[in-house]
Amino acid sequence: MLVRGKLLVGALSATLVLTGCKTALESVGIVEKEDTTVCAPQRDAFSDAVDLAQFTQEGSVIGGDILRSISEYYIGPVFTSALESNFSEALTDLNQSIEEDTANMTDAAVKLEVLHACRVQLAAEINSDLRAGRITRTQAEADMTTLRELTEADVARAQEMLDDVQARTGDFRVASLEAKTKARGASQTRSVAQVEDALVTNQAVYEDTQEEVQVVRAAAPSTFSLDARLWWQHPLGLPV
Repeated sequence: MLVRGKLLVGALSATLVLTGCKTALESVGIVEKEDTTVCAPQRDAFSDAVDLAQFTQEGSVIGGDILRSISEYYIGPVFTSALESNFSEALTDLNQSIEEDTANMTDAAVKLEVLHACRVQLAAEINSDLRAGRITRTQAEADMTTLRELTEADVARAQEMLDDVQARTGDFRVASLEAKTKARGASQTRSVAQVEDALVTNQAVYEDTQEEVQVVRAAAPSTFSLDARLWWQHPLGLPV
């Protein structure tokens, strides 16, 4: 059913947008749905940002070798060898990897905020349409349910991204500690200090993004519900 061109509830498919996140989403009972609302462009931008934050370090080219995951480099003998070969270059690579994750998390958080704002506005319009009698209560309830389900799936995607980034950050910390034990001289000590600063910033951004995800999750039940002041409406949308 079409609500002023904004929601096409009957056409929502239960297909997963990304096969890579199928297991994680299904494990928490979430099946990601296609967004056919006017917020679809914002949803696509958010999804792309999450993909970049979640997978950008996978298969990275480091030292000329394509690695299956970042862990194979930073917590293995390859990084130890890199430190011994060129300490400064190895620390520069490490610092850049951390800063890249931080920037990608920040972008994903911004995109989530924009997407959520769009959906909040859409929920307000649904309530307005119901209040004015342009749609039935049944239609409005179905549309609000769709918004809640889409938000649940997006929150699950964002949380999965944060979990993956946090796991990588653990690898970065291991690498930083190894570099600290091998640092010799003021220059190498400064390089380690820069990495440690990058890790502090990364953790702060992670915590801010985690807080935003929790706020969106907690707000969903009340945000995407019919206005309590419309209790007097007949279930079919007709005034009593």
